[in-house]
Amino acid sequence: MTDSAKLVLSRAELEELIDAAVGRAVQAIAPRLMTKAQLAESLSVTQAHVDRLVRAGMPREYIGAAPRFDRAACLAWLREHGKKGVAVGSAMATTDSSDDLAGIVRVKRRAS
Repeated sequence: MTDSAKLVLSRAELEELIDAAVGRAVQAIAPRLMTKAQLAESLSVTQAHVDRLVRAGMPREYIGAAPRFDRAACLAWLREHGKKGVAVGSAMATTDSSDDLAGIVRVKRRAS
């Protein structure tokens, strides 16, 4: 394309490009917040267990009326409070060594 060439986009195409750019910018600057389901999955616990941890004081933030969890803050809280019963699977332990929770977690297996 030369300097004098013009690119023509439809309104929908332009809106899609803007939405994508804004989404990337928000992801880059916003802290990583998870839903309760996402946090439960990342900790290998049930959502009910996350509710128990919240009642015990685990940190959360709200986006509107919806609670969101900063995984790093939650892991720090678990370390500080020595909460038991948070299962950390071996796959997570090997892929996420910075989140070493040895000594404060135990793996709970359900009978199949």
